[in-house]
Amino acid sequence: MSTMKKTHYDLCINGAGPVGATLACRLAAEGVSVLLIDRAPLPGMEDPSLDGRAYAIAEGSRQMLEAAGIWDNLPGVSQPIREIRVSDGRPHEAASPLFLHFGVEDAPEGMNFGWMVEARDLRVAINQTLGQYETLDVRAPDTGTFTFHPDHVSIRLASGSTVTAKLAIAAEGRRSPLREQARIGLTKIPYHQYGIVATIAH
Repeated sequence: MSTMKKTHYDLCINGAGPVGATLACRLAAEGVSVLLIDRAPLPGMEDPSLDGRAYAIAEGSRQMLEAAGIWDNLPGVSQPIREIRVSDGRPHEAASPLFLHFGVEDAPEGMNFGWMVEARDLRVAINQTLGQYETLDVRAPDTGTFTFHPDHVSIRLASGSTVTAKLAIAAEGRRSPLREQARIGLTKIPYHQYGIVATIAH
């Protein structure tokens, strides 16, 4: 996406999904020099056929997206979450008569509980924002081979360059190869539950 500008960075983020890319934008907004790497080309992530989901974004997360410069680049209208109802039930049983309800009067004054944002809109906004910061370099599609040293990490990019960073962040998802390489442990807790995700037109 961008040409290599530097050979040393404050931070290298491996993975340009919503988490890694948002972190890159937020830190770049503060002047941190960041290298963001992803094996996939970023424009391809905007294809609506890849993801028909929507995100429920809490107000605190919205403020973080705003500080990163992403929120103002959303191409669509985000829908506020003004009420929340939580109920319980089990398959083949009647729904529980007990529930939790959070109404407008329960939200902080002048604020919503959160916002519904289409996944593609968020991706479009992220990709646009990634190009706004001079301290942020994006290498996508590209991959890196990471070598850890006591005070830095060396990254040999498949495209041919070798760079260094003070710190590397693994943001490739739950099966992160970089996390495994760094021998960072993972605790898995099986919930033995299933979920149904649906898009409803009304």
